[in-house]
Formats: sequence, C-alpha cells, structure tokens
Amino acid sequence: MSDLDIIIPAYKVKFLDRTLSSLAQQDLQGVRIIVSDDASPDNVSSVVEIWRNRLPLEYQRFPENLGRHHLTAHWDRSVRLGTAPWVWMLGDDDEVELGCVSAFRAALVEDADSPHDLYRFNVMLIDAESREMRARPTHPRTVSVLEQVQERFKGTLASTAPEYLFSRLAWEKNGGFVSFPLAWCSDDATWVRIGARQGIRTIEGPRVRFRMSGLNISSGNVGLTAQKAIAATQFVDWITQEANSGSLKPAVEDPALLRRHAVDWLMGCILGYLGAQGGYLNASRASFTEARGWRGEWVSGFLRGLRSR
Repeated sequence: MSDLDIIIPAYKVKFLDRTLSSLAQQDLQGVRIIVSDDASPDNVSSVVEIWRNRLPLEYQRFPENLGRHHLTAHWDRSVRLGTAPWVWMLGDDDEVELGCVSAFRAALVEDADSPHDLYRFNVMLIDAESREMRARPTHPRTVSVLEQVQERFKGTLASTAPEYLFSRLAWEKNGGFVSFPLAWCSDDATWVRIGARQGIRTIEGPRVRFRMSGLNISSGNVGLTAQKAIAATQFVDWITQEANSGSLKPAVEDPALLRRHAVDWLMGCILGYLGAQGGYLNASRASFTEARGWRGEWVSGFLRGLRSR
C-alpha cells in the first residue's frame, strides 16, 4: 500500500518525459505516480507507456478538459484518484532532484511525534533545456502561514505549487483547492488553510526543479494578463476574509494592516502583469466582467488609467 501519491495533472507532453525520468531516479518504494490527462490534444498516453514498466505508474484520461475553464477542479479530481495519506502534485514539465522522496521520508521520521500537514522543498529554476537558471533563496526550516503570507506581500518570497507536499486528510478537511482564475494564487490560499495548524516545514537538501519554459502560466504569458489580475484581486479579498473570520484570524492582530499590505502587493503585481512588454495593451476590459464589487471596479479603473497614459 502506498503512503505517497505523486500526482501529475498533465496537458502538455513536451517535457513530461523529463518529469518521469527524474522520478525514476527516486526511491519509489511505497509511492504511486498518477498521471491525470485533462483531455489533452497531445498523446499523453504514449509518453506514459514508455515508462510504465519502470515506474509505479497509473494513467487516467478524462473526457472533459476541465482545466481550460476551472483548473483547480482538475487538480481536485486528480488528487482524488489516489488514496495515500500524503500527496505531491507536480507539473507536467517540472523535475525533481535525486533524493527528494528519501528526504521527505526522513523529515516525516524526524517529525514523528508531531508531523506537519504541509512540507516543501527549496526550488531551482530551470529553462526549456533543463539548464539551471538560478536557485531561489532557501526557505527557513519552519514558518507559520501568516509569516508566509507576509513575506509574499513584501515581495521577498516566491512560491510554486510543485514544491509542496501535503496531508490528504488536511486537504480533504479544507474542501480541496481554493479556486481562482487560472488557479493563480490558488495554491497560496490552499496552503494557508492546510498549514494553519502547524505551519510549513521545509525539507532540506534536494530541490524541485521548476521549469521556466515560456509555455506555462508562470512564465509571463502576456495573453493571460487579465485573468491573473482578476485572480490576484480575488486572493486579496480572500486573505482579508480569512484574517477577519477564517484560519488566519487567531494569528492576525491587525486585519486592516494586513489588507493594506495585500493591496500594495496587488498593485505591484498588476503593474508587473500589465507592464511587461507593453502587455497591458492586449488586456481586454471585457475579461474583467466576471469580477464583482470593488475587485472589478478597481482593476477596470486601473486598466483605464494605464491605457490613458
């Protein structure tokens, strides 16, 4: 019986072989790898077949492309394909360094008397050719989720979904992934809830290799500018609610101050989204009609201000 499910929600196959190759170098005893095909037009199964006899691998193709409109819904159904108590969700283009699984197991043994619900690796950024670009700053051994959020809003912390491993029980208790457009900031919000009990524990040593290929949404795709802006504004609204009445309330002394920091971060994000390569010129005002209340008014007004320059 497996105690760790490695879930790969797959859509593009360009780098999937490299992902699976990096997993083949791990100690996979008690591990199940599940490739969850989101009705991809690519032949995901052909890559899976190459590795089927060399990895503890399962493959599930879904008939409906949920990720196109609701990416967290595909993440949720992918995680539910497994049953192991621990889950590690990798992208279909990421890689992991030798010893990652063993380092996670060692952390669990070390924390046996009081295990965390949320663990993470440090990160090495790689390019489309798997060349190392730079190592992101090393995370502290443990942080509270409030400290994590504060560092995010200061701009001193970068965070990516595949660096995290989480307790299935805690994930289920919190209703799966928090949903925002493109799943942008959805992982950040979900970790706030899962890590509320004991914070986030960093696994020292090997790193996750996060690919900046130009093909994923983290690579600065200008065409996704509007949806990223909506997601970021919804995240700020969500954080405000959590500080006032949710999982952050016990730790937050001044919710209004946290909100001000969040809005400052949001303004910086939107300037970055819209300013890169003149990307704001391609952002459609109609894309913001899904937003409501202060979110839609604030972002639409911000766009109008940029366009009038």
